[in-house]
Amino acid sequence: MSAWYVLSAMGIYAVTPGLNEWELTTQNFDLIKVTDDKGKIGYLDKYTKTIFLPEFSREEKVNPNGNYMQKIIPVPIINAASKSFKDKLNITFDSQIKDTEYFYSINDSEFKMFDKKLILDKSAIIKFYSDDGFGKVSDTISAQFFKKPNNYTINILPKLDKQYHAGGPDGLLDGIHGDVNWRKGEWQGYQGRDFEAIIDLQKEMKIESVSANFLQDTRAWILMPTYVEFYVSNDNKSFKKVITVKNQFDPKNYEVITQNMKVLIYEHARYVKIIAKNFGKLPKWHQGHPYDGDAYIFIDEITVN
Repeated sequence: MSAWYVLSAMGIYAVTPGLNEWELTTQNFDLIKVTDDKGKIGYLDKYTKTIFLPEFSREEKVNPNGNYMQKIIPVPIINAASKSFKDKLNITFDSQIKDTEYFYSINDSEFKMFDKKLILDKSAIIKFYSDDGFGKVSDTISAQFFKKPNNYTINILPKLDKQYHAGGPDGLLDGIHGDVNWRKGEWQGYQGRDFEAIIDLQKEMKIESVSANFLQDTRAWILMPTYVEFYVSNDNKSFKKVITVKNQFDPKNYEVITQNMKVLIYEHARYVKIIAKNFGKLPKWHQGHPYDGDAYIFIDEITVN
């Protein structure tokens, strides 16, 4: 609703949400300055009905009541099963405009027209745009996909939170590292529970290091684990504790921070177990304490070298 209000105050109205048509109505300000994501500047003039906009890839025409109607060429939607894959990944494109053509580039190669099939067999950055066939093209955007660096599997013992699942168990071994904007869905969250997982390397091998990434956003009830324990095993039954790493960050630090807890192991094993101890109940100084709140653990990528 806030976006709708801002556009309406500018004199821009979406006739039907989801369609690529915008009508100009009376704006609330005499002159409005517009800057697009590339830094181009344009203006909307209330009195002269003059529109000096950056080149937004659009078609303008006058409708019967004298207002302008803008037709925007939207960027295509990229369809894929996930951002990571083991062997191959099938990718397709879609758009609100059905009679459009799609063009794509893989790892900065020359753009080519999409023709029914695009299959990735390695990690790649894909750039793509729409072309309506009449000289109007959309902006070019990109998406990144990762081929898993190994065939490891993982068994997570606590139940995944439906809201913060980050693509399921394999999301912790897919080579994709979440950033501080955890709302993008790249982190797994566990509220009021310890995190425990066992990684199967598929065969006994020499392990040099293991690392796990954690995030803290105290205002959002997400706190670092108090400590993390690392274990190894060859039979998935008898585990040897290698080391315990204590959290180094103050829970009262209100910045959004990430911590890579990495340990050197130098062991021969097939299985690696990680246990992260939950912070527990939110203390009295925390705004969630009156609600008897439980802290979250947010974990993303686990790496075994």
